[in-house]
Parts: sequence; C-alpha cells; structure tokens
Amino acid sequence: DPDAPEEVIMFRTMQDLIKPKLVYLDLPLFQALLTDLFPGVELPAEGLTKLREALEAELTENNLVAVPAYVTKIIQVFDCKVARHGNMIVGKTGAGKSEAWNCLTRAMA
Repeated sequence: DPDAPEEVIMFRTMQDLIKPKLVYLDLPLFQALLTDLFPGVELPAEGLTKLREALEAELTENNLVAVPAYVTKIIQVFDCKVARHGNMIVGKTGAGKSEAWNCLTRAMA
C-alpha cells in the first residue's frame, strides 16, 4: 500500500524479506529487534486472505492438513518469489518442500 506510513512499509519489508530466511530459534530475537526499531508500529490486516484460502483449499483437496504454520511458510515462499529473481527451498528430506511449491503453484493458477 503506497499510502501506508513509512514505518509500516519498512517493518513489513524487513519482516517479509528477512524472516523467511531465519531458523526457528532466531525468530523471537528478530521480532524483538523489529519491535525495538519500530515501537508502536502495528501491521494492518494481512492482504493475502484469498491466497491463504486457496492454499488451505489445495491442501485439503490433497488430503493434507492445513496447519497454520505450514500455510504461513508457503506464503513466505510466495513473498520471496515476488521479491527476488531466484529462490531456493532447502531443508531436510520429507519436510514438505516440494508439496509447498506444488501447492503454491496450484493455488496461484
């Protein structure tokens, strides 16, 4: 939203571009840093409601449970895809990387 205050835009940008690259244990520290850098900044309601609903429908249609953390991770993949020319999805075998990518592709169709 170009009409949003600068602090909100910076907060959202840092969260969208950096948070997906962090390991789980670093998330609380990152959130604390953002809170210190941008005191009192609250993000507006998420604008990706249609994508979230499409992802949940795709997961359910494929007999998978739409765990909120997994759906959020897929949305983070989407955010990275929009922001960067090249992306890599890395992780342990069986972690759901391929299904996340395939689900995102189907939900965007």
